[in-house]
Amino acid sequence: MAQQPDLSSRSLARRITVPQDCPDIVLAVAPCRSGTTAQLRVFAENGIPAIYQPIKAVLRGEMAGEEGSRFVIPTDSDKLFIKETLGPYTEPESTINPLEVLLEAGVPSEKITTVTMMREPLGDVSSWVEQFAFGADKDALVDNAVRAYQTVDGIGRDAKERGIKTHAFVYESLRDNDAENVASRMFRDLGLPFSPDSLRDWTTLPPMGTPESHITFPPEPEKYNSVRGHLFHETVENSTGLQYYPKDKGKIDAALTPRDVAKLEAGGVFGIYDNTRRDCAREFGLPVAESGALSEFKLRHGMEERRGLPKVGGQGDGSGGFRGKER
Repeated sequence: MAQQPDLSSRSLARRITVPQDCPDIVLAVAPCRSGTTAQLRVFAENGIPAIYQPIKAVLRGEMAGEEGSRFVIPTDSDKLFIKETLGPYTEPESTINPLEVLLEAGVPSEKITTVTMMREPLGDVSSWVEQFAFGADKDALVDNAVRAYQTVDGIGRDAKERGIKTHAFVYESLRDNDAENVASRMFRDLGLPFSPDSLRDWTTLPPMGTPESHITFPPEPEKYNSVRGHLFHETVENSTGLQYYPKDKGKIDAALTPRDVAKLEAGGVFGIYDNTRRDCAREFGLPVAESGALSEFKLRHGMEERRGLPKVGGQGDGSGGFRGKER
């Protein structure tokens, strides 16, 4: 029987090279499909190099048995934005703790600022099902979504307990407020310079991942380079700037069943999101309305308030049944 790879934070940290003059790092952690990819553009266009989930790329390399998987923290800027999304295909991807990995690797805690980012769960998890069902069955995706929300929440609480600067952002802040107002307040809270021009005319910018874009996509194992991969970031690539895209209720109903939604509720996902929403509104000093999506879904589907469900997060190898496609 093949030996299972060591996917602990300490083991992954050995794959991270921390320079002596480590830059200040803004670490954004979120469940997948939370609107975080757009933030790569915002930070890069404000002169801060942005990197797309380098720690999860190391994890995936370890899972695939690739010995050369590494992340070298760059030193070409004194500030760096790292976006790490949790999920979707496997349990390890959904429970990875990027903050712990960076600390284990030797990044000083005072060099890190965390931002926990979330999106209204029905819009978010229905997008998981739409985009990722080719790589895992729906039950695994819903279970992993619960794990991802719980883990992101835990990372935020852990950061606060360690005295690490921590902020909250929800995608719906862009629904209820002008994008420039939201972004300027986030950068104010992060102590970073901000230009309103960074939010506009994105269709004229170099493609993400090119050197000119100042956005880096680390290499990942071939099976993650899906033939559908380009669709994951299509909205951002074609967007004119930072904005909110509402999720159609019909698409939510097509992707999620009452049992799926009851699983999310039993896992505390909606409460976790709501706490983050309140933190975001308080920090920004802006209104972010309470979501009625769950109540509306229940009304549409005649759901009972409670129903018995199996617990998410049992024992196992956490493989989640990934069925990656080759190009």
